[in-house]
Amino acid sequence: MNVLADNDALVKLAQCRLLYEVLQCFSDGSRYVATETFNPWLRRRLKSRRLPAIVSEEIDKISLTTVELIDSQKEMLIQLASPKIDAGEAVLFSAAYGEPSVIVCTGDKRAIRALAEHPLVTDFEAGFRRKFLCIEQALLLAIREHGFDPILRKVNLGLSESLPLDTAIRSSFGSGRDSTEENVISSLTGYIEDLRKDVGDLLFNSSDL
Repeated sequence: MNVLADNDALVKLAQCRLLYEVLQCFSDGSRYVATETFNPWLRRRLKSRRLPAIVSEEIDKISLTTVELIDSQKEMLIQLASPKIDAGEAVLFSAAYGEPSVIVCTGDKRAIRALAEHPLVTDFEAGFRRKFLCIEQALLLAIREHGFDPILRKVNLGLSESLPLDTAIRSSFGSGRDSTEENVISSLTGYIEDLRKDVGDLLFNSSDL
């Protein structure tokens, strides 16, 4: 499985020390694929201290390749042009279109919603069905694969960083004694179902694994 990950997803999972754990939820030989602009973007953010150093350390531990579009995907990139979908997201979306062994892991719910609202979505919806994995789904997969306590410990390390984590992650995991397995799973599921109401079958279904 090729997991096409946007900048936001890579950073959030890295700060939670969960890049490898999430990848293990998929088939053997799975790998992360990023846009060609990710590494320069990451270096700038680290240099300006807008990201903790652990992000770079965690990303260095995984095999990260760069997305390359074939001609038909370049055509899709043109069709996806929208002010609500940024260039990097559009490249990842295009690379996933119609590819059975590819999903997109994104930390940007707005981009998935923008795709669901795209004027041409009925023309290409089938090729994007169940292609999009949000961060909350990735965390649920990790809990299912590795158990709750190990994941909670790792996320808590991320929450202890001076720079803030994703609001949904902090809300779900950062409640101290109330961060029980039941409460965390309920919170993550709530975020997922809210998104699913807006984007329907574009969202990944864990039963596909």
